[in-house]
Amino acid sequence: EPGTNPVIATEAWIAPVVSYDGNINGGVLRSSFTFNGLIFEADPAYYAKAGVVLGAAGGGVARVAWANGRYIEARVRAESVWSPEYQIGRSNAELALCSRNHVAGWTFVDLCKTGSALWRELGKSSTQGATIAVSQLFQTDAAYHELTAAVSQTQVYSDKQPSVSVSLGSVWDHAATRVWLTAAPPVAGETVLRSRVATDVQWLWGGHAVDVGLWYQHFDGGAFLGTPRSDNAIGINLSYEINPALTAQIGYMENRSTVDFYDYAQTSVDLVFDALQW
Repeated sequence: EPGTNPVIATEAWIAPVVSYDGNINGGVLRSSFTFNGLIFEADPAYYAKAGVVLGAAGGGVARVAWANGRYIEARVRAESVWSPEYQIGRSNAELALCSRNHVAGWTFVDLCKTGSALWRELGKSSTQGATIAVSQLFQTDAAYHELTAAVSQTQVYSDKQPSVSVSLGSVWDHAATRVWLTAAPPVAGETVLRSRVATDVQWLWGGHAVDVGLWYQHFDGGAFLGTPRSDNAIGINLSYEINPALTAQIGYMENRSTVDFYDYAQTSVDLVFDALQW
């Protein structure tokens, strides 16, 4: 309303990080591959290093209203961890700037610009993108729903890749579910995401929150030593709330490729602590 403080929310938080990382240093996940009947071995210095990492994560959010039902939101998150076993670290940071807009009734339009960076022993990587999403809330006899359609553009190496996604989130009597579908065109000469399907279900079990997620994604494009590359990956994520301040998460994924150098499996384990907020 006119005359009120436009800053409608500010929050900062910090939390410890304890997890098992399958690739702390950003190394290769396969130590060897076969090409034309010859076996090639990777330099041991570039093998992926897996183990327990300890550290801290922190971040914040600020929201500034510019009209009734419309505000600008800025979010930042950073994490830094250390491996006592290998004496190496890993850090990452994420930033998002969004415009959240109520349009009419139960229809909303959000525009977001995002960026992230990851620093590991064997290199640095970064991504950036932009998304416009339209969401519609509605009710049926069985549940409350949120249907969202989004168009995104992501920086892929020196090119930009657009994508389209649709998601449906639902709150039922005893569970909450969400389904995502994503499709993207090829990028010449690069192995990129072409499609992804994911589903997630959450419920209370003996008073503890449980979350189970399944996903499949397909990559193709590009080549390795002249062999066209196409990857199919599947994964599962499990989460269990031990108590209100501690949640355990475990994930497993497998990638199968037309190039055996990119065949691998990974496991992740995380303990998520309740953040200190102010």
